[in-house]
Amino acid sequence: MDNILYGGPHKTTVANLTAGPIRVKFQDGELRYLYVGDREIIRRVYFAVRDKRFDTTMPVFDKIAVQQRKDGFHILLSATCKSDTADYRWTGEMTGKPDGTITFSVNGQANSNFQSPRVGINILYGVQALQGHSFDAIDVKGKPVAMQFPHEEVIPGILTNTNFSSLSYNCPDGMVVACRMTGLGFGLEDQRNYGDSSYKAYHSLNYKYPSVAMGDVQSDTLTIEVKNVQATAVTRGPVHVQFGQTSENSKINTGMKLPKISSAEAGIKADKFSSINNARRKYQQATSMTWEFNPAAHMPDEDTFMENLPAIVDQVRMVRAIAPQAATIRVAPINFDAPYPRAARDPRNLGLFAAAWSAAVVANLAQTNVDEAEFTVGSGAAAVLEQFTPLAGYPVLPIQLTGPNPMPIAALAVQHKIGVYLWLINKTEQAQPVLVDKLGKISVTFCHLNAQTFAMKKLPEEPAAITNGALTLTLAPYEVCRVSLP
Repeated sequence: MDNILYGGPHKTTVANLTAGPIRVKFQDGELRYLYVGDREIIRRVYFAVRDKRFDTTMPVFDKIAVQQRKDGFHILLSATCKSDTADYRWTGEMTGKPDGTITFSVNGQANSNFQSPRVGINILYGVQALQGHSFDAIDVKGKPVAMQFPHEEVIPGILTNTNFSSLSYNCPDGMVVACRMTGLGFGLEDQRNYGDSSYKAYHSLNYKYPSVAMGDVQSDTLTIEVKNVQATAVTRGPVHVQFGQTSENSKINTGMKLPKISSAEAGIKADKFSSINNARRKYQQATSMTWEFNPAAHMPDEDTFMENLPAIVDQVRMVRAIAPQAATIRVAPINFDAPYPRAARDPRNLGLFAAAWSAAVVANLAQTNVDEAEFTVGSGAAAVLEQFTPLAGYPVLPIQLTGPNPMPIAALAVQHKIGVYLWLINKTEQAQPVLVDKLGKISVTFCHLNAQTFAMKKLPEEPAAITNGALTLTLAPYEVCRVSLP
């Protein structure tokens, strides 16, 4: 039951590593959240095998050897990606050096003939970190190209199918971040079209697509470098929460109202956002628009599902820009079940993860002027979604979150006629300390939805102690805490 409560079945070695100034999380054979100081430079690096449906054939690792060194690391990987539509074997080597260089080399071959659009290394660049940022690329013929990551507009289709051998960008403090790929190089897509909050630099090994031939051995190497790194500080300690105030970093809008939140059984039919975005003229006179939101198109892990939540904000804004001002905007169904054939629904629908994810979705929807949102998440989210249902139309207060990066907490504040409801959501499987600041001298109550209270039909309200005008809490893994303020 604990595995259902806290997460899913895809668990392997987890390690927090460094390569000189770069800190990175290693999990499930991937490098995640590459940071220099508090700046995210790359969201993810991983190797993926796609089948003919574009489904990711997940690796089963028989070797993960992680060696941590002073300011560096060395990782050896060996995995098989096998399903009814693909069968592929690969080995990998990841090395992080004290000078801020990371290499990822892959060697692989198919165990049988299968159809695939792509097999190769993927690099994700986070939208929040690089939206609208310029970058320089060099194609495989050596030609330099100056480009820009998309801003608020979600660009349909492929940003460029030019095979870049390198992509680099400059930070305001002079730091340079560069990625180089051997072999065919890589192209670039705006993944917000598919529910991911990233720009994907995708790479293909040199197969004769769509056919991947049995025994055909291919290999490539990705090199990541950072240069001109200035002295950087890393923010530690608890997350500080203030509501009723905004900051440039909070990205949380004012003047919004909570949309209508409801639950439904699975089976709702709706457009895909990418279909709407690829046919904008078709929807310019629409009186209502409905599309689904699902972050599971590419990877199935909990980090992916949580990190992709801001994509729903960009999707709503994009649809609002396409549709007439008076159009009713509805997101439905909302869930994280795999969009590809599976024997059963995702087991995380039954547990605490579903509650935390759903609450975090609502917190993001509250930043938009969407009218309705309908969830088809399983019973694990029921207790949380019931809290939002009667609050449709009430004002959403601005919130400022400051603390460590990646930000482990989501938050939502709603102004009710009897006071303020503040939701604090732990997006991680580790306990997280939180301080709600500048409360003054008031009486506060709160209720916890965590592993101890999960089975309760009605969550008990508890009095909270305010010390020096601040409420101090430690949120358990994937806990949702509602604070009630008069």
